[in-house]
Amino acid sequence: MQQGAVELSRLNGAAIIPVTNSARPRRLFDSWDRFQVPHPFARIVVSYGEPLLVPHDAGKDERERCRLAIEERLRRLTSGLDESLGYRGPDIWPHEGR
Repeated sequence: MQQGAVELSRLNGAAIIPVTNSARPRRLFDSWDRFQVPHPFARIVVSYGEPLLVPHDAGKDERERCRLAIEERLRRLTSGLDESLGYRGPDIWPHEGR
């Protein structure tokens, strides 16, 4: 995740809500963002996590902690969805172990 969403939250007071999805069957690309293309008639599940509000006076270290927190929430949500659809091992994350 990039810092942009954290900066926007800090500047305008809006919460960041992590939203993710998974599909089965799908084609999962070996890319940094885990881009996936659901096959026709795939089962698609969507989930959202707990909102995070970045304080207006957050310093550089605090903003980085917020970014990492959102990134981790997205990772956990997506892994949970993948597992709920029966994905395991490299089907979940092709970059694992690199």
